[in-house]
Amino acid sequence: MSEKYLTATQVAEMLQLNVETVYDMVNDGEVPATKVRGRWRFDPSELREWFNANGSSGKRETRA
Repeated sequence: MSEKYLTATQVAEMLQLNVETVYDMVNDGEVPATKVRGRWRFDPSELREWFNANGSSGKRETRA
């Protein structure tokens, strides 16, 4: 394991989303994540693959 796992807050900052939106995306199976001791963690290489595969279509519209 060469890269450190990211937190939901770090992913939210990277994607310029609210952290609750990131959790919603995880719960909906839209973004790859792993639960470690009750907390979601994100593998940077899996996130890059996901983002490259989904591009702008991977973004979720914000709820009004």
